[in-house]
Amino acid sequence: MIIRAERVTFGTVIKKIKLIMIPVFILFTAGPLYSAENESYAVLLGGGGARGAYEIGVWKALNDMDIEIGAVYGVSVGAINGAVLVAGEYSLAENLWLHIRNDNVMVMTDSVESLLEGSFSFSALTVAAENFISEGGIDVSPLEDLLDRYIDEQAVRNSSIEFGLASYSLSDMTEKYYYLEDIPEGELVEYILASANFPLFQRQMIGGEKFVDGGIYKNLVIDMVDPARFSKVLAVSLDLLMPGDIIDFASDYKEYEHNVEFISPSFDPGSLLDFKPENALRLMQMGYLDCLRHFGKISGSRYYIYGEGTIRQMFESLSSEQRKTAVELLEIPAVTEYEKILPELRKMAGSEAELLEVYAVLSGIEREDLFSEQELISKIVDKYINRFSYKVYYDRYLDFLSYLALESDYKYRPDEELSRYIDHSAGFQE
Repeated sequence: MIIRAERVTFGTVIKKIKLIMIPVFILFTAGPLYSAENESYAVLLGGGGARGAYEIGVWKALNDMDIEIGAVYGVSVGAINGAVLVAGEYSLAENLWLHIRNDNVMVMTDSVESLLEGSFSFSALTVAAENFISEGGIDVSPLEDLLDRYIDEQAVRNSSIEFGLASYSLSDMTEKYYYLEDIPEGELVEYILASANFPLFQRQMIGGEKFVDGGIYKNLVIDMVDPARFSKVLAVSLDLLMPGDIIDFASDYKEYEHNVEFISPSFDPGSLLDFKPENALRLMQMGYLDCLRHFGKISGSRYYIYGEGTIRQMFESLSSEQRKTAVELLEIPAVTEYEKILPELRKMAGSEAELLEVYAVLSGIEREDLFSEQELISKIVDKYINRFSYKVYYDRYLDFLSYLALESDYKYRPDEELSRYIDHSAGFQE
């Protein structure tokens, strides 16, 4: 066999360089192999005692929306929730909160019950303080038993989602961060208890080191997130900013390279130590709806709302003559095009949805439920039509909405995805 040497010319060299450079050019100009929208979040779960049920609702919403989560870093109750959720046990986490009571978190002595009820007299306060000092704090051995039953350490370690927690060392007087690989096998619950060691609880000891709740310095440990691996951070705050959080907030988080998004309760989250199932249900629903709203699945600022554009749809479902009648109630020149009445509707608020929220607040409609715009219109109109005789008044915007509600045959129907969110939100009320 004869092997012929290839004749090398300048043109041949250029051709080979092109063959090499074309795929290289494509590789470097095509952008990343995945879009930013598909990058996973590092989720921060803050501390807040009994308010922690809120985080369970947020987590359910993230799952329902298929938001990818790559890591969870928790403080205090956030460490408890995070461990159960990272293990893939959402139902277990929900069950934990629905059955949690004060007496399965702490030993209920007379002084503890007085503290929780807020019924201290000066003499009772003195006795409680003496008992507290002699006992070294509230005994939370029931909480340790509870976590032993609910936290599957091996499942946490086998999870594809990373986990870490923060606690405050009284021995070293410093905040300490522990990634899962830093925690010895079989000691996860002890470290979680150290993170969730509320200042009124008996101190948690690990290897001769004394710990107190990680939240006494910082509740949202953005520092634990590696920006080279997670550019997006979702911080779930339970309205409890501590010194470290305040420093971050004052600096507008400029020292961090992450894109930090925040979710926090829209309404009063209640007491830190009021562990009751009914409170937990309310907070889980609030967390679920706040998370949906954060990601644009529902809207509203004072209410949780879906089905935008209903006023337009109801108006445009009317006949030409009916539209003119409706417009006359607004006391503007008769027109039949919706765009021509928009400036009038927006004199009261920046959008039709905001207009409904203004009147819903004035009507005293419960603010923590989820409403379609059409349901909200119906409730507003019902309040207006059935107002007390001594409160007889007339409002052209409400007259306009009342006419639409009575005359329009438009019926809003949510799509399949939204229907799922509605059903899951309602499930927290059952």
